Amino acid sequence: MKISRLSIRDQVFDLIKEKILTKEYKLGQDVNISELTREFSVSNTPIREALSSLYSLGLIEIRENNKYKVISLSEKEIVDLNKTILILLLGALNIILENNQEKHLEQLLEKAYEENKEQHDYNNKFDYKYIKTSINFDRQFVVATNNKYLIKEFDDLSDLLILASSYNKGIYKDKHFEEHKLMLEYTKKDNMSEVKKLLKSHFNKGLADMNYSEQ
Repeated sequence: MKISRLSIRDQVFDLIKEKILTKEYKLGQDVNISELTREFSVSNTPIREALSSLYSLGLIEIRENNKYKVISLSEKEIVDLNKTILILLLGALNIILENNQEKHLEQLLEKAYEENKEQHDYNNKFDYKYIKTSINFDRQFVVATNNKYLIKEFDDLSDLLILASSYNKGIYKDKHFEEHKLMLEYTKKDNMSEVKKLLKSHFNKGLADMNYSEQ
């Protein structure tokens, strides 16, 4: 595969990240720099720069002798990640209520829901494209706060959340999507206490039913 000379490092970064998030590269798999230089027809430098950035995101581990591999995720790490995301979303919801931003949230959720619905209706797979639009729906709670620090915290964890979700065989796509639909409906009805309950159920249910698999 050849890529253009424009923003080589960024293109390599995006391509490797997609391989990880789509599970082409499995958890714990070694990443061979020589193979990547041949595949992308670039030098070692942009490959190493991209891998360093992926390390900063938590998607790559650096082993002895500067060897790289995709991260491994334990069940505890997935549980901790989901709990952290839930804390961020509940905190965001409190800010929204304090600042009377419910209508703004409704508008954001409606647009994100349509994107999520399109992927839900497209096929029956709980795959990368669906998970990405699903997490984007959740992201709108922090976007609605207009708090750049809160948004950054969520965004810094979003790729890890996509990866963790893709290996959780206990998540049922239709149930997952239905909860998003209900969140939007309750937001439109200004019933934010039910939205809060759904957020808690949305993440805690996934943890309770977690069936973690590295395949």
